[in-house]
Amino acid sequence: MNKSNRFLFSFIGLIVSQIIMSLEEVVGRYPEYLTLFTEKLHDKIPAFPVIYISGPVFMFSSLILIIILFVFLGLVFIESKWSRIFAVTLGIFEIINGGFHIFASIYYFKYIPGSITAVIVIIFSLLIIIFKPVAQQTEPEETQ
Repeated sequence: MNKSNRFLFSFIGLIVSQIIMSLEEVVGRYPEYLTLFTEKLHDKIPAFPVIYISGPVFMFSSLILIIILFVFLGLVFIESKWSRIFAVTLGIFEIINGGFHIFASIYYFKYIPGSITAVIVIIFSLLIIIFKPVAQQTEPEETQ
């Protein structure tokens, strides 16, 4: 793969993996697991909030996240100077999101909706953080 396209393809991979993760969460009724998990954490750590979210609200928030990713894809594609900042911020958010799914699966020692695709989301997020947009890959000129 051309070095200049790695950032763009990593971002596209993040979008595709997030769409698949959202589908996995909706089909697996993730909001129910989220409430159970946060209730257990709240029992052990009273300061931790219990999160209640309905299925339709969860689907709407997943849709908003995917729309945001597509908007940022436009910035990445046109190589906006803000694209790296936005992409890295989203990458960090996705690493936390994926980590939460994996942590919940380990905590319960069973499958939690979204935990399979969370690994792929985290990988693409890390690639976004590692790679730079084409416009930022230029080498500095040598001074004489």
